[in-house]
Amino acid sequence: MPPKSVSKTPPRKSRTVAKQRAERFLLHLANLRGAWPLNEDDPAELKRTMEALDNFCPQYSDVLSDDTYSIGLLVLREFLRKAWDASNARQREWYIYGFRDFAQKMTERVRLVRSVEDVPVPPLLPILPATFREAAEFTAQSEPSILSPLEMVGFDFLPKLIRRAKRCANPDCRITPYFFANKNSRKFCSDRCSIPTQRAAKLRWWNKHRKSS
Repeated sequence: MPPKSVSKTPPRKSRTVAKQRAERFLLHLANLRGAWPLNEDDPAELKRTMEALDNFCPQYSDVLSDDTYSIGLLVLREFLRKAWDASNARQREWYIYGFRDFAQKMTERVRLVRSVEDVPVPPLLPILPATFREAAEFTAQSEPSILSPLEMVGFDFLPKLIRRAKRCANPDCRITPYFFANKNSRKFCSDRCSIPTQRAAKLRWWNKHRKSS
């Protein structure tokens, strides 16, 4: 009898993410409310944070899919904010790498754990291989995987968008403290946030010229 054909699962293909969608996702994630580190003994703060996450995730189901979880998003938010506030290029690249690396690990592990197939979850890679066998396993498991939409945001868009990342110059900003500037000279996230500074400048001008007249 001829051998039975074995059906093979077709390889997964990367889903694409548009640039504007990636920018909106990163902007919303950076401004996502919730304290950090989160005090789990504070019911009010815990509720606010979880409500913010519950509202955030459905808006970006095309980016997050089932490859993420709430606590992981808070970790990504902190890497993103640190990259946003970095004082030099080395720090910025360090936190961007942290965002990418965590996104890859998170999506891959969650994907494996949630897999409906009876596929054994591979052990975590050692930090540094100490034997020839560990070295072989390390290289075997270090091949790049298919990018998930979340990973695509970190790899394809974050390094370019972070160049336009700024903090609103209004210390009391409650709109978008983290924003992407269209011009390098822009200091405020919105005209509304620039009003107090403009008023103060006009007042200084008025006081100076009133005294000299």
